[in-house]
Amino acid sequence: MPKVEFILETVSPLFLNGANSRTPDLLRAASVRGQLRYWFRAIKGASINSSQRLFEEEAKVFGTTDSGSPVTIRMWTERDYQPQSVPMLPHRRVRGIGDGGNESRADAFAEGIRIHLQLVTRPGVPFPRDFLKALATWQLIGGVGKRSRRTFGAMQHIQWQPSADAKFPSPLSWWQDGLNNLNVDNYLAALNRHFEWAFKDLERTQHSSFPALMPDTSWIVVSRQHYGSAEEANQEAFRLIRSRNHPAGDGTVYYNLKNQGPFGGVGRPVGRLASPLHVQVRRLAGGRYHLVFTAMANALSAKHRQSLKQFMADAVTEYDGVTVWGTL
Repeated sequence: MPKVEFILETVSPLFLNGANSRTPDLLRAASVRGQLRYWFRAIKGASINSSQRLFEEEAKVFGTTDSGSPVTIRMWTERDYQPQSVPMLPHRRVRGIGDGGNESRADAFAEGIRIHLQLVTRPGVPFPRDFLKALATWQLIGGVGKRSRRTFGAMQHIQWQPSADAKFPSPLSWWQDGLNNLNVDNYLAALNRHFEWAFKDLERTQHSSFPALMPDTSWIVVSRQHYGSAEEANQEAFRLIRSRNHPAGDGTVYYNLKNQGPFGGVGRPVGRLASPLHVQVRRLAGGRYHLVFTAMANALSAKHRQSLKQFMADAVTEYDGVTVWGTL
């Protein structure tokens, strides 16, 4: 039966919780499956504006409570790892960025932990194309766990082993080398090939009520600027966020990140809103850490969309950023 196994390595601290929200839990297959469903919707949602139709398409790939998925996901670690106390808000310790407040430390699994991810289909059944699209999107720009939209929970494969009967399309050729061995130009090329393939032959919908990588309402930017660690990359991202979140001389607040502005938040009248901005980090050749910004603004108001667009434009300027998808 077709099978592929990746050995993943954490690139930034990984915050996960089991039944007890105060106790960290090792990564489970369900955590990754949830991420794959999310990125499946982000891609497929660019061509489907019906929640029911999207659910039906998702069920074909990931199954439902009534029917299983054609792909089985298994995960395990090479050994037992002890969690470490890690700040969830490391920018607060940096003069000029933070406010000196609580770093909000929590138990996490540190960088360098190795996790096996095994994917298996049924005998004679190839990996569904849409599954591979979601998997590769998550690997290229996504994370997992708490604060994964703010550089945490990044993982990259350092080895992979496909079975002889597992066939994969050419846009996934970067799997052979892994991101650790790609320089930034190779990484950008892999991203460009991926999104060209992922959206090939997909009809574009005019509207989607859920986060989707629609080319006119999303924007993905990779920094050519690089950093020496995931924490430094996190602090640099917050330097831009924080510097623009305070009133200018004329009283303007550039991004209005709080109270359900363009970056989500908590407050009235609708409760908690997840951020439409994903900030991730990837470790490329030479141990260089690069920021990856992904904005999906299709559910935002025109005012908030413009604020998010301004942030992404500033990220291009501040970090020598390169656009790989979308225009917002």
